[in-house]
Amino acid sequence: MTNPKPKEVDYSKYCKKCVHEKLDDFKEPCNTCLEQFWNEGSDKPIKFEEKSK
Repeated sequence: MTNPKPKEVDYSKYCKKCVHEKLDDFKEPCNTCLEQFWNEGSDKPIKFEEKSK
């Protein structure tokens, strides 16, 4: 079994769909999310939570 390749996080794709979109970037969970530029096997930020429709 192979390990998934690290992918660059696509903030422009996910942040606008996240429930935390309106938070300041220095507050949690955005701060933690923005510190991690790479994610294993996914371009999704680690603290991403999709807004309900």
